[in-house]
Amino acid sequence: MHSVDNDSPGLWETLYGLNIKMLSLGEDSKRLHVNLKELFWQCISSLTHLKTHSIEMDCDFSSLRKALRGLNINDLSLNVWCRSLRVKHVESMSQSISSLIRMETLSIGVDVDKPGLWEALRGLNIKSLNERCKGLRVKHVELMSQSLSSLICIEMLSIGVDEDSPGQWEALSGLNIKSLSLSGRWSRDVIMNHF
Repeated sequence: MHSVDNDSPGLWETLYGLNIKMLSLGEDSKRLHVNLKELFWQCISSLTHLKTHSIEMDCDFSSLRKALRGLNINDLSLNVWCRSLRVKHVESMSQSISSLIRMETLSIGVDVDKPGLWEALRGLNIKSLNERCKGLRVKHVELMSQSLSSLICIEMLSIGVDEDSPGQWEALSGLNIKSLSLSGRWSRDVIMNHF
């Protein structure tokens, strides 16, 4: 495993085509800043044996979309931090994630709450989902419900929210999951009424 937070031509050239199964780019305290965008996505795309990929990066959806498209990875941990997440960014994320047909585990974290985040997850064949969002209030409960109900293979679900609303529980009802983890500000009284 290799962990970095800044890129250089030598880094991407060294990693290009390696027979590695796990790659971590950036970490909690230091996000990856991609300056050499074309080298970045060409390098990641060349890692055909990659199974587990962890990325902590600042907002750069264009490079990320190209880097992730069609990878044969099983596990993806994706944390993308940007102050404004536009519709085109969400569409890029959705296209990239939906192209990962072998993916079973998805951990996704962003720093804004947008309805498109739930749309990006719709119909995935994943078994485990960990959704984290700074400021996640799940204002669009109907979209949350539609996305979660479309995950027909889901077995494990972990969601963190900043504000609780009764509609969130309706979004979780009827899911055929084996494990549920909740973090953040979920109302104790509402939890007790549903379990």
